[in-house]
This record gives sequence, C-alpha cells and structure tokens, in this order.
Amino acid sequence: MTDLVVLAEEPSGQIIAECIAEKLNLTDRILCLRHEGKSDLEQSFPRKIGHWRGPRPPRFIIMRDSDGAECLRLKARLLSLVPISASERVKIRLVIQELESWYLGDLEALRQAGLLSAADRDLPQAKGDFEESRRDRERQAVVPEHGRP
Repeated sequence: MTDLVVLAEEPSGQIIAECIAEKLNLTDRILCLRHEGKSDLEQSFPRKIGHWRGPRPPRFIIMRDSDGAECLRLKARLLSLVPISASERVKIRLVIQELESWYLGDLEALRQAGLLSAADRDLPQAKGDFEESRRDRERQAVVPEHGRP
C-alpha cells in the first residue's frame, strides 16, 4: 500500500526521493512520480491529488525548485492549488539551489554563493580531493596507523 506519494518537478528530484526511501527501507510504501518541469508539475498535481483513489488516501509531498523566487509567496501559491479536501495530507517542499549544490558536493558553488565561512577553508578544493579525504578516513578507521609518519 502506498502511504506517501512524492511529486517531483524533474527526474533528479525523483531520484533523490527514491534514494532516501531506499535508505529508510520504505520503497514499498512510497511512490515517486516525476514531471517534466515546474509547469507540468503545477498543472498536474492538483488533479492527481484530487482524483487519487484507494482504501486509504496517501500523504503527498510536492517537491519543486525555488528558482530564486520568494519562498513564502511561492509556497502559498502552490498550497492554493491543492484541493481543499486533501490540504491536511499535502506538504510543499521547495528545493533551494544551494542545497542541491551541497547535496551533490559542489563545494565551489557553495564558495561562490558565500555559504562557506573562513572556518570552512580546510574543506577540499574539489570533489576528487573530498573523495580522497574520505578514503583516507575510511582506511584510518580500519588500519589506525595509516597516514601516520
């Protein structure tokens, strides 16, 4: 039985939602549906939510990029599209662009956005450096003397 339906703006949102569901061991209870952009999502989610049938209606999460919009205004507009009968079962989640960069490990994008402070200067300069640092930490956990002179 589907307990949660995630309506994602695009394929990357669907992939992230499915990965999280898998990590939480909930793949049999969550359905992730992708759309072909924000227009497709906004035109179809009210209809999908309003016409969903089943013995127990699921909860819905609508995932959409903020695309630089004022978040409170955008969220209010999206909530106004939700059928009143389902409003207590729907959550709107705006994906902020910097959060995507963080999730994907694009540290240079975070630096350019001004989101890394002076305390973060020791972070790797590139994703390859990060991967090497992670591998070193994993090796040290298994073989504590690894990396010591």
